[in-house]
Amino acid sequence: MRRIPKQKRSKQRVAAILDAAEALFAVEGYEQTTTNAIAARADVPIASLYQYFENKEGVAQALIDRYVARMVDLHEQTFAVDVTALPLDTLLDQMIDPFVRFHLESPAFGHLMLGADLSNELAEATARMDEAVIAQINGLITAQRPDIAPERALHMARLAKAVVKALFALVEQHPDQAEVLVAETKRMFRAYLES
Repeated sequence: MRRIPKQKRSKQRVAAILDAAEALFAVEGYEQTTTNAIAARADVPIASLYQYFENKEGVAQALIDRYVARMVDLHEQTFAVDVTALPLDTLLDQMIDPFVRFHLESPAFGHLMLGADLSNELAEATARMDEAVIAQINGLITAQRPDIAPERALHMARLAKAVVKALFALVEQHPDQAEVLVAETKRMFRAYLES
């Protein structure tokens, strides 16, 4: 961001810009969205947008930062649990449900964070976040199944991350089937972790 908003009104203006960008990125995609369209949807002068953001990528980065802050909160809540004490079904509920809910409530997340419309810089940031998530999943797998060799646990974690990424895409395409898709994903993970 060019300038950090300090006053309440400025913070509200930046939030309106980010909300508008989120809605447009979700519908139009990152590449098709313009800063003029973002400003118009946010009902702010284009000069106000440029007061806080250098360009569209700056807006996208701020939106990603907002997503990352939410994801960090979710991860802290989710991974703060002693997983060795949880039954597998409860663990799967706690690991999957909040993230699916987050994805449904964050319409541009798929475009910006799951590889649909990423610049090199944004792709690198996403890759770093993915590796952190994979490390957390790996920790969960080894805690639940200490008998699994470390190399296999890492492969399982990478596969689990890919499956959840695919689940997000399916839920986005078929929101009316989200409940069934989530249940089937949990069934698949349960079978995989019990094998």
